[in-house]
Amino acid sequence: MKASRLHHHKKSQGWRKTLQNWFVIAPDINPWQAIYVLTQRLRSLVAVLAVVALIGTGITIFIFFFPLRLPQWLPILHSLLLIFFSCVLLFMYFRKQGNQFYQRFLEEVLKIQNNQQTVVIPRDKRKILKQFEWYSHGQILKVNLIALGMATIFGLAPKKVINALSFRKKTVSQQIEQLILEKHQQVAYYKTLNTQSQQIVQQLERNTQDNLKYIKRLKKGMHRHYRQIIELRRYLWHIGKVRKQIQQLKKIGHSEVWKQERVIRTNKLVMNHIKGLVQARLEQKEKPIKLADGMLAKYGKVLKTFRELGVRYSKFARRVNNFSYRNALEVKQTKKHINEDQTLAKALQLEIDSRLKAIKQLQVSLRQDEQRLKNWRTQEKLQREEVR
Repeated sequence: MKASRLHHHKKSQGWRKTLQNWFVIAPDINPWQAIYVLTQRLRSLVAVLAVVALIGTGITIFIFFFPLRLPQWLPILHSLLLIFFSCVLLFMYFRKQGNQFYQRFLEEVLKIQNNQQTVVIPRDKRKILKQFEWYSHGQILKVNLIALGMATIFGLAPKKVINALSFRKKTVSQQIEQLILEKHQQVAYYKTLNTQSQQIVQQLERNTQDNLKYIKRLKKGMHRHYRQIIELRRYLWHIGKVRKQIQQLKKIGHSEVWKQERVIRTNKLVMNHIKGLVQARLEQKEKPIKLADGMLAKYGKVLKTFRELGVRYSKFARRVNNFSYRNALEVKQTKKHINEDQTLAKALQLEIDSRLKAIKQLQVSLRQDEQRLKNWRTQEKLQREEVR
């Protein structure tokens, strides 16, 4: 039992001696060695301060965006503040010791110079001196003190920090509300565009139905024109047949007239001396001539009438053909308009579908934003009560 106590006592004394040697450097040590040891310790302290400062800066940025989370991070901030404060004190302590050994080194150099001896400083020692001068510079200590002050404010005055950042918090809430309002406006704008596009699509569908009815009416007129043309062609065929008959009768009439005229001329030459005797018979011979002339006059009028009817029917047939051609062109143009309207309606329907998808996405995003804003306000209320 006594041996274990003795061992523990020796171990504690050794630990205390090691800690004392780490904090306190003997004054009889060589200045070079003291400066080298102090430079290493200053370097390690600067590294620790940098790490603690980075962690504290990250937490500070997080608190800046979420100030109501500050009470949850207070224990960590207090621990970091304690470490930072201890490191700053150690830095100042080792810097003070280093300045003392550095002053002793300068005094030794001055003594050597006063004794008119050449001073040659090795390269590694010059490097150690430069490192000590850099680490013991006053700017590093000023930066550390400023960081310590900011950390103290965040760690020891959480209510003031929350009050100072509450305006930014309200601004974030207003931004979320503004974002929700803009999304609602965007949804309303898309719905208005969809309504207008739907009205245009309905109008195009009505135009297509009207055009189809118009095409049906035009085709009905074209069929009527076709029937009229067939009937006119039949009339023209009958007219041509009658004209041929009339022409045949005309030829017969001309031959009969020619024969009677020859008989009359013969009778006039031969029987001129017995004119009075054959007067009655001559009158009887002239009757067929008159009949032939009347027949020619009658058939000539009929032929002229049929010729006029043929010309009139031909003109009417051409006009009906022209109407049918125009109707065909109109049908073709109307079909073209129908195809254009259908293409436009398909494009508008695709735009409507894309807007509906965008509206669904915006509605999902709106629900998420509204839930986030609701959670934010609830959490704000609870955390303010915790801070109070």
